[in-house]
Amino acid sequence: MRMGKRYWEDLTEGERFTCRPVAFDREGIVAFGKRYDPLPFHADEAAAARSIFGGAETDAVYRELKPFFAELRRLRPEATRKESFELYLLGKGYRHLAG
Repeated sequence: MRMGKRYWEDLTEGERFTCRPVAFDREGIVAFGKRYDPLPFHADEAAAARSIFGGAETDAVYRELKPFFAELRRLRPEATRKESFELYLLGKGYRHLAG
């Protein structure tokens, strides 16, 4: 069965469907951020590097993990060197997604 274009509000929790493979690259992530969420750390590599997010790729990983946890936080330990890209994602309340 082929589905037409669907939007977030068309989906129901727990629904599963198969879609074409999607590949993410740096340019695509930045373009998406500029269009849909134009915060400085999404659209500017230097701003992203200075932020707690540590770069555009971290935001994409965060979005992938978020559905699996009741709470997901980005943490940068105080002991981390200023030039380091060290970052932790802390997930609490793991949710096993059906499937």
